[in-house]
Amino acid sequence: MIVIAIIGILAAIAIPQFMKYRQMGYNMTAKAELKSFFTACQAYFSDNSTDECTIDSIADSFVPTVQIIPVNGPDHSLNGTTARHPRGNETYQIVD
Repeated sequence: MIVIAIIGILAAIAIPQFMKYRQMGYNMTAKAELKSFFTACQAYFSDNSTDECTIDSIADSFVPTVQIIPVNGPDHSLNGTTARHPRGNETYQIVD
């Protein structure tokens, strides 16, 4: 009976921590995908004379696993582009 109580107490402590770390993992995935999108767009800009980078235009080198909303500005600016994991609680944005 005491062993079951100890296991219950440990589970009550461990499960919320596990959920927190899982959430952090989802958020870091979104952040990493946004950086990868930015890098792929920079390569696309250097190969093509355009100011617009979309997910479709770089699909041969980048396939996102999170929701990325591109915002294209003048001079290859991607300011305002956001990324968010469907299970995460943070939205990341490209800013200068």
